[in-house]
Amino acid sequence: MENDVALTYEKLYELLRREKGKEDLQLLDNVFFLQVVAYLREKDTTYSMSLTKNDVFSMNERQRLQTELHNIHRLVKELYERREKKILEMALNRSRTSANIIDTTSLLPEERAMFDQLVSNMDHFRVGVLQNILTLKDPSVSITTLPLRLFNEPTIPRGEAPKKVVIEHPSFVPPTAVTPTPAIAPTITAPVVSVSSSGASVSAAAQSASTHINANQLNVRFIQEVPQVVDSDMATFGPFNANDTAIIPREIAEIWIEQGACVEQK
Repeated sequence: MENDVALTYEKLYELLRREKGKEDLQLLDNVFFLQVVAYLREKDTTYSMSLTKNDVFSMNERQRLQTELHNIHRLVKELYERREKKILEMALNRSRTSANIIDTTSLLPEERAMFDQLVSNMDHFRVGVLQNILTLKDPSVSITTLPLRLFNEPTIPRGEAPKKVVIEHPSFVPPTAVTPTPAIAPTITAPVVSVSSSGASVSAAAQSASTHINANQLNVRFIQEVPQVVDSDMATFGPFNANDTAIIPREIAEIWIEQGACVEQK
């Protein structure tokens, strides 16, 4: 779909009305956010041009445009926040059920990135806190490792979901993630060494690594398929299929083991 699809104040108002009136997340154009940016730029340009004129007509037009811009900002903000709340609820349900029964087909690409990250964070802390407590272990979570989504995602009819949380819009530049500086935390420097029977892909660094297993690694066998994931150093691991074996960083392996995705190989 083209990025220059016309957007009007009336259409924005109708989209918000529909989002407010329905419990489920409503379907929007994949490039909706880009349409909003183009629409706001057009209005802003018109307003800037009105500043160069001082006749009565231009002054009245300038006041009208100023009010319209204010109202557009309000509509966009409310629409975003209503969808944001629904996405939070969807992520919470996905993390609690650990099943691909949540309908994510109405998520925009940027919203899908938000949803995936929310689920990853919830999974990460659910394992490190709740599951540890229920198995008589002390709560343990890492704030220096990017939480990972460990289960296969359902097929999205409107296009494949980005595996590295990268939006496919040519003009979109994802913000740089800010990772808290660890107080005392081991740094995983050894890349994954895949010995997968199915030839699962790994990072470039992994392809030249030694097969020696150090204290920060585990040799595991996968019980189910898992997608490709990315750690805080942007190293990629997977995807892996059932019965694949691999040597991967201990922190990642322990999360996968806790989720039942793989078992340690002695």
